[in-house]
Formats: sequence, structure tokens, C-alpha cells
Amino acid sequence: MPFGHHFADRAGYFSWRAGQGNVRRGLRTRWRRLRGVYSPSEVVDFDEYHVVRNRVDSAAIESLLAGSFARVAVVKYWSTYSRALQKLGERLRLVSSFGILASGRKPI
Repeated sequence: MPFGHHFADRAGYFSWRAGQGNVRRGLRTRWRRLRGVYSPSEVVDFDEYHVVRNRVDSAAIESLLAGSFARVAVVKYWSTYSRALQKLGERLRLVSSFGILASGRKPI
């Protein structure tokens, strides 16, 4: 993710978190994630795929799947918790997440 997009993603997250009234919990969660320490007693450490994917390389996945599927597409998009920031990020064409679509399974 480009630096500016990553910065906007983190800023959006923290502004949303501040509006939720649980900034301390958010900071504790962020600190654990930065250190790569996940608490089995904290549901938020494991309930979202992006937390544990640890810098997955979308281009590497696309390349790997290309051998088994006729069509592989990486779909990059902006995603945030705040409705207003979602609209702004889309308007600015920011990217914070991706999905992969693979179709046309090739015979083995």
C-alpha cells in the first residue's frame, strides 16, 4: 500500500476509534498488533482476517493462482469503518484492501 494511502487508512481508523469512545482499547489493540502479539482472550485479535494476514503479497497470490485458473484478478479498494471517511477515500481513489477473483479452473 502506498505510504499516503496507509497513512490515511491509519488516520481514518484512529479517528473512527476516537468517535467510538474506546481509544484506550484501540491503542492497546494497535500496540499488540505492531508487536505481533495476539491475545487469545481478545476476540478483536482474531475476528478479522486482515489482522492475521501479515502483509500478504497480492501479486504473489495472483501469480500462484494463474497456473490453476484461466482468469485471475486483484481487486483493490478502500475500506474503513467510518461512512464519511469511506466516501472521502473512494472519491480520492485511495486503496487499503484487496480481494482476489479467480475463475475458470484449469484441468489438472
